[in-house]
Amino acid sequence: MRVGTMMRIATRVLIFALSVFGDAYAAEATKAERVRFNATIGDKSVQFAFDTGASGIYLFRETVKRLGLKVNEPPADKANENWPMTDLLKFGIFDKEEECYFAVVDVPLGGHPDVEGVIGWRLVRDNTLKFNIGADLGVKVGGDIPAEVKNWRRFNIRREDRLWLEVPEAAGTGVVLIDTGSFMGVELPSAAWKQWDAAHPDSPETMATYVNAEFGLVVTKQKWAKSISIGGLELRDVPVSEAPPHIQKTPTFSGTIGFSALLRIQLIVDGANSVAYVKPSQSAVRPYTHNRLGAVFVPRDDQSEPLMARVAKASPAELAGVQDGDVLLKVDDCDVTQWRTNADARPTRFLEQAAGTKVRLLLERAGDRRTIEVVLKDILCPVAQNPIEAK
Repeated sequence: MRVGTMMRIATRVLIFALSVFGDAYAAEATKAERVRFNATIGDKSVQFAFDTGASGIYLFRETVKRLGLKVNEPPADKANENWPMTDLLKFGIFDKEEECYFAVVDVPLGGHPDVEGVIGWRLVRDNTLKFNIGADLGVKVGGDIPAEVKNWRRFNIRREDRLWLEVPEAAGTGVVLIDTGSFMGVELPSAAWKQWDAAHPDSPETMATYVNAEFGLVVTKQKWAKSISIGGLELRDVPVSEAPPHIQKTPTFSGTIGFSALLRIQLIVDGANSVAYVKPSQSAVRPYTHNRLGAVFVPRDDQSEPLMARVAKASPAELAGVQDGDVLLKVDDCDVTQWRTNADARPTRFLEQAAGTKVRLLLERAGDRRTIEVVLKDILCPVAQNPIEAK
């Protein structure tokens, strides 16, 4: 079955289930910084991530194995055009049960360990959604539009497969992507990012890495913005970085607001009328989970095994002596050279530990091995709490 056909079938099923559901259904945002919906497939419970930056509905291959489901693989000569698909399955969500096909995808290294699939924007876009991640840690589907939104900023929504807000720009109308599937904060187009980065040379910075299904491994510098405007929306105390290349292909792209920036606003979507209402959130902002080392260790390409350092300026890693290109062998007593086959050997989990944690890195540089001890510090946080900038 072609992707478009699968999406149309899934959309009809789920939109029906949502539109007849009168009360608001809450999805919670977890400590892993994503929004989750609880659902069932047959009589088995399944947790989905809600991703407004994706379109359809997907099951991870490990979930398919756990549920004992059949996968219909596409012919080899159509593998780049079609998804592997499940059979038609009973799918229960929002107190309704319907039948649905699911696309089957592999989970990349480091991706979504606490959810088993993804529900995208297309499936809920005709409904009322209340995003209040900073306050009640969730998204509510259904219910009425509250009267107070008349005092909020109003934006038109493009009726597409992702949640795009139309925003005013000097040259006309731009679009901002609301992306609950991204743990990042504000992501800017390359030209805007370079301009912002150059204008804020003293903003504390770290490194981040993630796997994108279309573009592969992404490594990016992250900085901290005391305030930033994106599409006329003013946000305070947010991480900011350059958007990945694939999303910048969108015409009139003005930027992305990811999960960590959504903590700073309240957002209500009136899907039936294709409009959204936004206002700054008054809730206390949770600390941003980030790389407190200031360096990432990644392979040179998809086939490489050695994990090589990419180091942020004035970060704890750089100040301790870690250099770009250093090859990581161990973190404390953990042999990270086994990272491809052993999830516990992936170094990311060490880098996001609490500030004050000491980590011991065994590195190789130009054939020589050396051990460097680094104390993790809060890098991306308000200035008053930021020990690096306070120095």
